[in-house]
Amino acid sequence: MVKDVDNPYGGPAPEPTAWTLSAYPQGSTERSISGTTGVTGEVTPDVSYSLGETAVAGFV
Repeated sequence: MVKDVDNPYGGPAPEPTAWTLSAYPQGSTERSISGTTGVTGEVTPDVSYSLGETAVAGFV
Protein backbone atom coordinates (compact mmCIF):
# COMPACT_ATOMS: atom_id res chain seq x y z
CA MET A 1 0.00 0.00 0.00
CA VAL A 2 1.03 3.57 -0.53
CA LYS A 3 -0.12 6.37 1.77
CA ASP A 4 -1.08 9.60 0.01
CA VAL A 5 -1.94 12.60 2.23
CA ASP A 6 -4.48 15.11 0.92
CA ASN A 7 -4.93 18.22 3.06
CA PRO A 8 -8.14 19.95 1.89
CA TYR A 9 -7.87 22.52 4.71
CA GLY A 10 -4.74 24.24 3.44
CA GLY A 11 -1.37 24.53 5.07
CA PRO A 12 1.34 21.93 5.07
CA ALA A 13 0.30 18.29 5.27
CA PRO A 14 2.20 15.87 7.48
CA GLU A 15 4.47 13.39 5.74
CA PRO A 16 2.90 9.97 5.16
CA THR A 17 5.43 8.56 7.63
CA ALA A 18 3.68 10.48 10.44
CA TRP A 19 1.24 7.55 10.60
CA THR A 20 2.09 4.01 11.67
CA LEU A 21 0.18 1.29 9.83
CA SER A 22 -0.36 -2.01 11.64
CA ALA A 23 -1.85 -5.38 10.63
CA TYR A 24 -3.63 -7.50 13.22
CA PRO A 25 -4.50 -11.17 12.62
CA GLN A 26 -8.19 -11.97 13.03
CA GLY A 27 -9.13 -12.32 16.70
CA SER A 28 -5.86 -10.88 18.01
CA THR A 29 -4.97 -7.57 19.63
CA GLU A 30 -1.27 -8.20 18.97
CA ARG A 31 -0.05 -6.66 15.72
CA SER A 32 1.97 -8.90 13.46
CA ILE A 33 3.30 -6.27 11.06
CA SER A 34 3.79 -2.58 11.82
CA GLY A 35 5.74 0.40 10.58
CA THR A 36 5.79 3.71 8.73
CA THR A 37 7.60 2.87 5.48
CA GLY A 38 9.16 -0.06 3.70
CA VAL A 39 7.65 -2.62 6.05
CA THR A 40 7.59 -6.28 5.11
CA GLY A 41 6.50 -9.31 7.01
CA GLU A 42 5.03 -12.76 6.73
CA VAL A 43 1.32 -13.42 6.86
CA THR A 44 -0.51 -16.68 7.43
CA PRO A 45 -2.51 -18.01 4.47
CA ASP A 46 -6.30 -18.07 4.91
CA VAL A 47 -6.15 -15.66 7.88
CA SER A 48 -7.91 -12.30 7.70
CA TYR A 49 -6.05 -9.23 8.94
CA SER A 50 -7.45 -5.94 10.20
CA LEU A 51 -5.51 -2.80 9.34
CA GLY A 52 -5.22 0.20 11.63
CA GLU A 53 -3.16 3.35 11.78
CA THR A 54 -2.14 5.81 14.45
CA ALA A 55 -3.88 9.18 14.67
CA VAL A 56 -2.21 12.43 13.65
CA ALA A 57 -3.50 15.68 15.15
CA GLY A 58 -5.77 17.59 12.77
CA PHE A 59 -6.49 14.60 10.50
CA VAL A 60 -9.39 12.19 10.69
